Amino acid sequence: SDVFDLAKEFKAALEGDSSAKGDKLSPAGAAGLLQHLGGTRTAQQRKAELNDVDVDGDGMLSFCEFLLLHFKVMILKEYFARHNMEPDVDLSNKGIGVVGVGEKLVEELFNVPQGLDPELEKMMEEFSIEHAKRQAKIEALKAKVAAGGVKGMGAANELKQLEAQDQTDVNAVESRIAAAVKKAVAKSKKELAAKEAEKKEADEAKATAGRSKLAERAKA
Repeated sequence: SDVFDLAKEFKAALEGDSSAKGDKLSPAGAAGLLQHLGGTRTAQQRKAELNDVDVDGDGMLSFCEFLLLHFKVMILKEYFARHNMEPDVDLSNKGIGVVGVGEKLVEELFNVPQGLDPELEKMMEEFSIEHAKRQAKIEALKAKVAAGGVKGMGAANELKQLEAQDQTDVNAVESRIAAAVKKAVAKSKKELAAKEAEKKEADEAKATAGRSKLAERAKA
C-alpha cells in the first residue's frame, strides 16, 4: 500500500478512536486498524507487535510507528542484507507474529542511504540519540518506582511528567521520517521494476538464441 493511502487509513482510525491522544492511536484503536487492514493475528500477537514498535514507550501508536510495523518485512530485509546475514526470523506471511525486532527496525530506519537530504539525516540521527536517552531515563525511573519508598514515589511523579511531555518535536520528526520511508518504498519499487525488466530482457534474449540454434539445426 502507498504511504498516502496508509495515512488516510490511520487518520480514519484516529477519528473513530475515542481513546486516541492527539495524533496517536490507543491500543484498542491500533488493534482495530490492524484488523481492518487484514492479516490474521491473535490478540496476543497484536499486543506484542505493537509493543515492539512503541518507539517512545508511551503505549500509543503514532503514524511513524505504524509505518515501522506495516513495512516491517521490507525494512528487515534491508537490515539483514546490509549486515550480510541470513534472516533469523520468519519473514513470510507479512512478518505477522514476528517480534523482538524493534531495535533492528529503528537501526535500519536511521541507517540513512547515500543521497538523502543532509538536513533529514541530521534530524534522524538526533532523533535516534534523543530516543535512546529518553528510553534509558524511563527504564531508570521504572526501576526506582519498582524499588518503592520515597524515592520510588518521586520517580513515579517524574515518570508521569516525562511521559506527558509535549511530543510536538517528536511528531515533526516523525512526519519527516514518514516522508523518508515513502521515498525508500518508491526507490525499492523502482529498483524491483528495473530488475524485473532486466530479467525479462535476459529471458527473451535466451529464448531468441534458442530459437536461432533450432533454426540452424533444421537447416543442417
